[in-house]
Amino acid sequence: MWGWALLAWIAASPVGGETLLLVAAGLGGEASYSDAFFETAAQLREVALASGVEAERVWLLAEDPTRAPELVRAKSTKENLLAAVREMATLSKEGDDLWVVLIGHGSLRDGQSSVNLPGPDLTDAELAAALAALPGRRIVVVNTASASGGFVGTLSGPQRVIVTATKSAAQRNETRFASHFVDALGSAEADADRDGRVSVLEAFQYAQREVERYYEAGQLLRTEHALLDDDGDGEGSLDPQLLAGEGAPTDGLLAAQIWLGAGSRDEVPAGMEELAVERAQVQSRLDELRRQKGSLTEELYEQELERLLLELARIDQRLREGRTASTGSPDESGGGDSVPEE
Repeated sequence: MWGWALLAWIAASPVGGETLLLVAAGLGGEASYSDAFFETAAQLREVALASGVEAERVWLLAEDPTRAPELVRAKSTKENLLAAVREMATLSKEGDDLWVVLIGHGSLRDGQSSVNLPGPDLTDAELAAALAALPGRRIVVVNTASASGGFVGTLSGPQRVIVTATKSAAQRNETRFASHFVDALGSAEADADRDGRVSVLEAFQYAQREVERYYEAGQLLRTEHALLDDDGDGEGSLDPQLLAGEGAPTDGLLAAQIWLGAGSRDEVPAGMEELAVERAQVQSRLDELRRQKGSLTEELYEQELERLLLELARIDQRLREGRTASTGSPDESGGGDSVPEE
C-alpha cells in the first residue's frame, strides 16, 4: 500500500545542507512591471536572509542594477544568470539546496519556452543544460513568468522541484503568482502544519489560493494556473497533495521537505514513523476540507475542522514528546497541546 511506501520514504529522507538562492528580475518592458519585478525579487532576498541564508549565498540579478547596487550583484542578462549558476556549482556541495527563482515575463518561440531578460532571452533548454552540472544537489526552480509552463517538462528530474506560474506556454497573460509565492515564504499564515517553517509545497498552495481569490474577487476569467512537479515525471500537478491515494500523482512529497534556508524536516524519532504518516494523512484531509468549504454547511465545516485540528494537535504533542525523549532536551516548539489557528 502507498502508506508503507511513504513511511519508508520519510524514514530515508536525507538531512539537507546549505541553501543557495539565485533570484533574477527580468525585463519589465515598462516602468510599472520593472518596479514590481524588482520589488518582489528584493523581497525574496530579504526573506532568504531572515531565514538564515548567508548573504554571500544569495545572488540578486536585476534589469537595472544601479537602482540598488548594495543589493544587486549584476544585470539580469542571460550571460550573468548562467554565470551565477556556475558560481553556485562551485560554492555548493552534494546535499545542498539550490534555488533558482525567475520573476518577469515569458514567451514561447520556435517551440521553446523562455523568460524575457535584458538582451537575449533564457530558454528552458539553456537553463536545463546549466543545471545538469549540479549533480547531488536538491534543485528548486520557480519560474513565475507568463508562458512558464513549458519549463516543467524540460527541467523535471530526480531531486528537483519545478514550479511554474502557468500550466502551459499558451497562458501568456501577466501573472500574479510571484508576489503571493514570495509573501508565503515569509508568512506564518502559509505555514499550514504550524511547524514554524514554510515549505515549497505550502508556499505553492498558499499562492494558488491567493491567485484564485484575486480572480474570483474581480469576477475575472482566470488566465494562470500554476504547476508543481517534484516526482521527476515531467507532468506538473495543479493541486499537488502529500497524500492522495494509491495510483494518484505523487507530486508534493519532495516539495514538502524543502524550506528556504531552514534545512530539511526534523528527523522522525525512531519508532514514530507511522505516527508521521498518520499526521500527513490528517493534514491531507484538512487540506481537502478547506477546499470543500464552499459546498458544506457552516455547522458541518466547523465541526469537521475542529475535529481535524484537535487530532493534529494530539499527534504533534506525541511527536514533540518523542523528539524530547530522543534528544534528552525540551522541544523548542514548546509543550502542551496547541491547536493550529484556522
